[in-house]
Amino acid sequence: MSETCIFRNVTLFKYNKQPTLTANLTFLFYTLFTIVVSYFFVVIQKKKFKSKATLATTFNAGGSMSISLLASTIVSQWTWAASLLQSSTVGTQFGLSGSYWYAAGACIQILLFSILCMEVRIKAPGSRTFLQIIQARFDKKTHILYCIFALLTNTVVSAMLLVGGIASITKSFKDISPEYAILLFIISMSLYVFIGGLGGMGFGSFKNIYERYSCILNPKNMNNSYKTFFSLDGFMFGIINLIGNFGTVYVDQAYWQLNGTTSPKKSSIAFIVAGFIWFFIPFSFGTTMSVGYLYLDSFSENTTFLSTSEINSGLVPTTVAAASFGNIGNYFFNLMVIFAVTTTGGGEILAVTSIVINDIYSVYIKPFKTSLVQKDSLMCILCEKLRGQVGEDKCMCCSVTYCRNCDYDNKQIKIHPNFIRTCQMHGSYLNYEHHLNSVKSLVMILVTVLMLIIAIFLYSLNLNLNWLYLFMGILVGPAVIPITLSLFWARINNFSMFYSSIFGLIAGLISWIVTTVLYYKGFDIQKSGELISMLAGNVASLGIGGIMLVLLTIFTAKPLNVDQVREVWEKTRDIDSPLLPWSEIYSKEMNIEKAHELKQRPTLLEVENELKTQYGR
Repeated sequence: MSETCIFRNVTLFKYNKQPTLTANLTFLFYTLFTIVVSYFFVVIQKKKFKSKATLATTFNAGGSMSISLLASTIVSQWTWAASLLQSSTVGTQFGLSGSYWYAAGACIQILLFSILCMEVRIKAPGSRTFLQIIQARFDKKTHILYCIFALLTNTVVSAMLLVGGIASITKSFKDISPEYAILLFIISMSLYVFIGGLGGMGFGSFKNIYERYSCILNPKNMNNSYKTFFSLDGFMFGIINLIGNFGTVYVDQAYWQLNGTTSPKKSSIAFIVAGFIWFFIPFSFGTTMSVGYLYLDSFSENTTFLSTSEINSGLVPTTVAAASFGNIGNYFFNLMVIFAVTTTGGGEILAVTSIVINDIYSVYIKPFKTSLVQKDSLMCILCEKLRGQVGEDKCMCCSVTYCRNCDYDNKQIKIHPNFIRTCQMHGSYLNYEHHLNSVKSLVMILVTVLMLIIAIFLYSLNLNLNWLYLFMGILVGPAVIPITLSLFWARINNFSMFYSSIFGLIAGLISWIVTTVLYYKGFDIQKSGELISMLAGNVASLGIGGIMLVLLTIFTAKPLNVDQVREVWEKTRDIDSPLLPWSEIYSKEMNIEKAHELKQRPTLLEVENELKTQYGR
């Protein structure tokens, strides 16, 4: 069925860049706004909830978020600049299927992550990072390997945030160099997390357009139409998007630490709610902007609004905003980009800092007690005695909540800031955590500076947002299945956990390179960024990593009996804070008596039955 296309006369918008002063004022307004909001959050914590700025509250917001606040934080954290820019890019390239596959392929991970949230709350309720679970179950080299994967994930995510933000800002404002744009973003992100921590982060012509959109041809889609969902390229992008985003959720500490910001029964619900809410952001925004761009572009007979390179850099929405609403549209869109980059970038800074403090510095550089035998899952880190044992030589420690000596010390410190703690039970560990809190601030500064250097380096390589987005799954995909199964399969051993991800990474890189060379007769940045090359690399990384984990485990590890399985999970359940044990946090929901005593904690079966009952399983 043929269609007759009748176009109305329109006056095309002449794109004018805004002055640099406007960019500076935009960043200044946003930075001041975030400072006020974050500071307001800290004041409320201190005055209303009597919460102190400690190492724990920095990374888990005190563990007292509501479902609605946590869900909004997850949506904010998962709304990258790419959610606005890349969804518009693929909508322009593949039609309606592009924006849909972007949204669908990136919300599934958040929905499924709710299952991992519950599993962590059952088997490792005291963990601050997912890497602590790896450390408890496996050997040193495996822990270090997955630390590298985690930091690599944070680096890739941060790079995509900044590369997309830089492209939008430099396109919209006069005389803004990429280096200056990066600096403005870094300043906004660092102030955002330095003040508030994780808690501060939470706080008509339709017919005319439809006629033109219907008449624009896309030879790669069924019936040459942008309106159809039957697009082979769109489907390939959907698979790449699905694999890549599994890595940027399951291997990103930013999402694992959000699991600890509320009570056990609320975290999974919040992730489910956030997944459904988030879907509509990139789908509606990407569809709107891509349709708008194709409509505007259809008026130019011999030239296009944007080159292919500019489209891949994510410049479709800023062009449409400026063409539709003038400079005010350009201004408000870039304010959205700044919000997206800052909130997600702030979460990445906190995630890297959490890994460095909890999994590197306190484990390998300066542990609390170097003489403590960490492999004994029943040993108390405070008194070095066994918990739950019968006899005289047993742990009698309690949490700081019920410690009279700590209460006395805290009162004296308010009067005399230099007062030396006298509590024999908790004093030394409180001093150690105070030291970690000081190191945390230094690490945040170093991470911020390092992020600045990496962003400038990657921008100098002329890597666009589209290339980075498609490539991320190759780098971090091999760790997804091993990390996930480490919470479900007790049989996994050191050998299979370590080498499966190595094999997956090697297979992904080889598949990516070989496919590019054979299919496109050469290898360069442009050819390596084609969908077929990226698809081969992403599928190989995730698939080989998972397959090798299963095969190596079956052939190198014997089946475990019930007692051996229980022993494996007791190691992860032993991950705990000696100041505030997880049993005390669970006490209200599970009616645990004497939960403040470190030796008192419910069994694995009791926790599992209670939480599964609450979740309706």
